[in-house]
Amino acid sequence: GVCRIEGVRWLREYLGENPEAPIVHPVLPFLRMMKVYGIDVARLLKSCLVIAGLGCKWGCDFCAATLLMGYRKYVPLVRDGYELFELCRQAEAQCGTVSLKLQDDNFLKNSSMGPELLAAMERHGKTYRFTAYGSADAVSRLGADFLVRLGIEQVWIGIESRSRRFEKLDGVDLHALIGELRRKGVCVTTSSMLFMEHHGREEVAAEIEWALSLHTEIHQFAIFTPIPGTCAYDRMYAKGLLPRKPDLRALHGMTLVTLNPDIPADEARRIQLDAYRRKYAIDGPASLNMCRTMARGYLQAVADCEERERQGLRWDPETLGYVPTDHPGPDTYMHLRIAEMRERAVRAWPMLLACRVLAPNPQARAKAKDTERLYREAFGAPSLFVRAASFGVLLFALLEEVKIRVHRRFTGLEYIPYQPRMQRTR
Repeated sequence: GVCRIEGVRWLREYLGENPEAPIVHPVLPFLRMMKVYGIDVARLLKSCLVIAGLGCKWGCDFCAATLLMGYRKYVPLVRDGYELFELCRQAEAQCGTVSLKLQDDNFLKNSSMGPELLAAMERHGKTYRFTAYGSADAVSRLGADFLVRLGIEQVWIGIESRSRRFEKLDGVDLHALIGELRRKGVCVTTSSMLFMEHHGREEVAAEIEWALSLHTEIHQFAIFTPIPGTCAYDRMYAKGLLPRKPDLRALHGMTLVTLNPDIPADEARRIQLDAYRRKYAIDGPASLNMCRTMARGYLQAVADCEERERQGLRWDPETLGYVPTDHPGPDTYMHLRIAEMRERAVRAWPMLLACRVLAPNPQARAKAKDTERLYREAFGAPSLFVRAASFGVLLFALLEEVKIRVHRRFTGLEYIPYQPRMQRTR
């Protein structure tokens, strides 16, 4: 048989088992390898994966998950936020981590799991932190204060296209939204698509400029890649913009598979790489941007918490905002969250020296130097450990730089590909 829906229930039915039996989510270590300045930090940044659900209620025409799960359909694999909290506790007990990746095509849109998860964490005094996906409309509706309190350290927002607006972007001021998230300490990854069916050279250039103007920590410039079976694929095939038998190995967002009459595949690849180079030149390393956002967010969280307590405001789980109260007092849970934000930022401090020394241009070097000043303002003078670790990171970074230059000379590649170890989960 061929599975065309959610896999666990399908396989149970295929094997003659009860498809509606409860799904027991295993504890899944997430990071197997992450190279930062030549150092594999996966063990330092221990994280677990939780697959909360599949599909998305927006039903974008290019989305393979929409194709498999059903148009605008969401299939939960975790019942509610309270069950998700128990999975967080299991991850902490078995893997010693408080950091989790929420694998869900639109976690912040799809359910009430977020508010329920926050309520459970507040009840038990836990400050887990998360990386999650969220459409712009959902992030805007929930607000930056909720994301900070919940512990969203990084959110991925698909902005898709400037020239073709999707429903999930209607009425959202992306520049204002992303600016507020970053100011309050939430790192933002955005993604957009190049070489869509209406894109000529001028349109592609405008899309790149629009994405760069957002100044997010990370941006993915993906080549528009219709997957067989999606509405976008059927539409473009009918227009003669796709070959009869596409090379399935090329459906990864880094190769142009559509028959664009204006831009050949090799030029599309060059434009894509140049977009990434410009992002790096304009905003500097992602590690620097994330450090800067974490430090700014910590300072803002402290100031906001003090101001709310002065005004007698408290968190309201119904409105997901801060409201006046007749019984003002310290926001105990937010104090715990601020302590977690401080720990998270200080742990990244040793990267800043390498960010400054190996900066790609004077602009990035000045940004790194100012971020070091920001860290001293927020956390005081660096400890002996931070100083020693900073020189250690710089040494590894310089060695990696030499390795990359040697590799480039003999292979022509600008990078060294690393393959993580295979992970088996029983």
